[in-house]
Amino acid sequence: MRIVCQFSCGAASAVATKLALAKHGGKCVIVNAYVKQEHPDNRRFLADCERWFGQPVTVLRNEKYNASTVEVFRRHRFMASRFGAKCSMLLKRELMDAWKQPGDVMVFGYTAEEADRLDDFRDRYPDRPVLAPLVDAGLGKEDCKAMVQRAGIELPLMYRLGYDNANCIG
Repeated sequence: MRIVCQFSCGAASAVATKLALAKHGGKCVIVNAYVKQEHPDNRRFLADCERWFGQPVTVLRNEKYNASTVEVFRRHRFMASRFGAKCSMLLKRELMDAWKQPGDVMVFGYTAEEADRLDDFRDRYPDRPVLAPLVDAGLGKEDCKAMVQRAGIELPLMYRLGYDNANCIG
């Protein structure tokens, strides 16, 4: 059984990964779904976090769409709905689903403020085992940012520019 930490280059997923590593050690693998439109500073943050984690992050790319949100939009002429963004589904979720193995337990960086997202995921996919160490520990987004900074890691530039997440530039 593998513990698969989905590292998005955000503070929450970094702390969730660090907590999973502390609890599960060598069972953990860390995976990042690369998106071309993310800020380039996310790659610096990923490298800093690899040192903090003490192990490498496997970077996956959806080659069908050249890891590009623009290509997803060009082909599908659809950006987002109340069910989420098409690019997230194709460039991240479907990519991870194709990569994972039977029996994998996924670690998500849902924060305490996002416990409803965890509940929704578990309702939609009751057969998929998932861990949410931040929800379990009652850690919020600001807690995660502070923990990353206390580890001596500069937050991704998107946070420093005032954005809530380190996702694609948009």
